[in-house]
Amino acid sequence: MKKPETYASVWDAIADTPGQAANLRARAELMRQIAACVKRRKWTQAEAASHCGVTQPRINDLLRGRVSRFSLDALVNISTALGCRVRLDLDAALGALLKAPPLALADIPRNQNPGMHKSGRDIKQKGSQTPASTSKTDS
Repeated sequence: MKKPETYASVWDAIADTPGQAANLRARAELMRQIAACVKRRKWTQAEAASHCGVTQPRINDLLRGRVSRFSLDALVNISTALGCRVRLDLDAALGALLKAPPLALADIPRNQNPGMHKSGRDIKQKGSQTPASTSKTDS
C-alpha cells in the first residue's frame, strides 16, 4: 500500500511549483487582511467597493476567498486604496541566503563585450561609430 503524500500547506498541494504555491499563499493572506479591514470598518460590500475603486461583485469575490480571481497587483492596489501598507517577508528565502557562502565580485558573471547588451544586441553610444562604419575596403 502506497503512503499518502503530505504537504506543508494546502497551497503546496494544489500548486504545480513552489513559486505558484508562494503566490497563492501571498494572495490568500492579502485577501484575508483586506477582508479583516472591511469587517473592522463595518462597511457594506458596496461601501468597501466604493473606497477600493472596484465593483461590489469584485468585493464579494474577495470576501468569499476566490483567490484565483485576483492577482497580487490587484490586491496590492485594493490594499493601498484602503490606506494599508503592504509589506512582504522573505524569512525563509533570507535564511537560505544567509546559509550560502558569500559571493565575491569575481564570481559575478559580467558581460565580456562592453559594446553588447546581455541579449546580444549592439549598444550604440552617442558619438561612437559602429564597426560597419569604421571598416576600410581593400583597394
